Amino acid sequence: MRRVLARRWLGPSRPGHAARAFASFTVDTPYISESVPLADGVLGVIEELRVAPGDLVKEGTVVAVVDTHKAALEVRSPAAGKVVRILVNVGDEIQERKPVMEVDGP
Repeated sequence: MRRVLARRWLGPSRPGHAARAFASFTVDTPYISESVPLADGVLGVIEELRVAPGDLVKEGTVVAVVDTHKAALEVRSPAAGKVVRILVNVGDEIQERKPVMEVDGP
């Protein structure tokens, strides 16, 4: 999982008030291991998406399930926030450490 360093600035809601910054981050597929060979670098197939844009997630919430050849892996949110955009579709092949969705932090 990696954090995106980009920030989105919102203008002041009232004159004289400072703007607020929200940290955005991506939810990535897990890294398995260097000792586990992957065919063409493909981790598996997106089996299920458990959230939609606009949903609020907590740290550790399962947001997607990736089906590998041997097991189903749960993709969890590393922090709380609001889902902004889903970057994959059910049935897509995905590699490890690749983004699944973008989330705006609290």
